[in-house]
Amino acid sequence: MAVKLNNRGYVLVEIILASVIAFAIAYYMFDLTIKLKNKNDDLLVETLAMTDQAIIENKLMQHILEEKEDFDCNNILITGNLITYNDTHIDIVNKYTTIGELECSDSSDFINVYLPLNIEQIDKDFDVDIYYVFD
Repeated sequence: MAVKLNNRGYVLVEIILASVIAFAIAYYMFDLTIKLKNKNDDLLVETLAMTDQAIIENKLMQHILEEKEDFDCNNILITGNLITYNDTHIDIVNKYTTIGELECSDSSDFINVYLPLNIEQIDKDFDVDIYYVFD
């Protein structure tokens, strides 16, 4: 026994199909928006980390070049997210980054500074690594 749809039946089927299609499009757009937002957040954090890395490297190199043999690793101070050298402000690291333990050695021949910058959100290396050999 076959059941025939009248006009109301066709309208009901069209409404159901239209609702399913509208929901699928809305879900796709919502999912796409969330993915783009997450991508933008990662790009922002990466940009901030690269900026901090460059600032720290440039300012420490400036102090190394100015002081040469008088450069002292003990003058690098890390307090929370603030990095200073001889009471001179170097950088305040962004809130997404944590600073690891400073490894620094200064001798009569070279200066080696290694400062790990850890970011949980991104699996990339933003560590500050300076190796300067005197002429």
